[in-house]
Amino acid sequence: MHTTSLQEFQSHSHQLMSLTAEQAAAEARYWITVDDTESLEQLVSQLQLKPFIAAAQIQNRFGQAITSSLAQAESDQVEQALVLVEEVMDGDRVIGYLTLTVDESLLLEAPVKTHAYLTFYGQFLLGFAVLAGIFMAITFNRWRYRRSALPETTE
Repeated sequence: MHTTSLQEFQSHSHQLMSLTAEQAAAEARYWITVDDTESLEQLVSQLQLKPFIAAAQIQNRFGQAITSSLAQAESDQVEQALVLVEEVMDGDRVIGYLTLTVDESLLLEAPVKTHAYLTFYGQFLLGFAVLAGIFMAITFNRWRYRRSALPETTE
């Protein structure tokens, strides 16, 4: 169960990153169609502000770079890289690509801390429940034996 819940946290984080890539590609669609390179650069720099995004790049439909993040060279040193490539679609045709390089260790840092906290808290509550059960059993047994030790009165 411990591994399963951590995998669910990781899966949820990956889904959120996929959603982020889809939303950024939808915004990039407009800027590519109106040929506004400056706004595409602002989009890439906004994506770069997130600490877990190591690099971002937007290419045209031929794969030629339109704009890329300034820290592109540093993304090669990311040990656990998650690369998301999202097609920028205009109707039925592909007009470009958005590539995000995500540092997975930074992405999963918060969920791992949350999971560790919840695991500790769950263990604490389980220990408390065991102690409460022991005290309740001792109290019940004392009460039961005390009642059986009293002499019965007959009238």
